[in-house]
Amino acid sequence: MARAEVTTQASSRPMFPNRIGLLFEKVEFRGKELLGQDVSKLLPPLAFNLPRIDLPDDVGYFDVTYLDSELLVIRQNSPGGCFVLVNVENDTDP
Repeated sequence: MARAEVTTQASSRPMFPNRIGLLFEKVEFRGKELLGQDVSKLLPPLAFNLPRIDLPDDVGYFDVTYLDSELLVIRQNSPGGCFVLVNVENDTDP
């Protein structure tokens, strides 16, 4: 069993009022736990910038189905799927 924190940085590509395209710019991986042991202080974070790629407007987008201050529901174009995101307090785990 392993647990990690993955953080991405992206900027949006405005397409239509309810459609958002993302340009991923950076990714960071931090190990948290491996086989029940805390590894957060043993393993340094791995981070790198992603190359910028110009994509056509029909690639890499999601449609906002519902949005309020606590809930976001989106539909992804490819590979597809519906995602429900809930606003929560920041994780304060070390």
